[in-house]
Amino acid sequence: MSNRFEFEQAPGHLIRRAHQISVAVFAEEVGAHTVTPVQFAILNALLEQSGIDQITLAQRVAFDAATIGSVIGRLERRAGCAASPTRPTGGASCCG
Repeated sequence: MSNRFEFEQAPGHLIRRAHQISVAVFAEEVGAHTVTPVQFAILNALLEQSGIDQITLAQRVAFDAATIGSVIGRLERRAGCAASPTRPTGGASCCG
């Protein structure tokens, strides 16, 4: 019986490796378009339903609702996505 910790089989290590591989595959597939995986997920969610507010969009793509606005801002500058206010609470519709 070995006392060695086999980190190669540890869940955290395997998840990190899976993430590294998925990012590499994503970069190969869409690298020429210079969008991040989060931006790609947002654009795909907006293709399915345009005009949704930022909180709903964040929930759809499993992203932090507090910081999705900055991602949307970068999309506005890069991809011509336009966000517009939809209610007094600061929600916005995107690429609506």
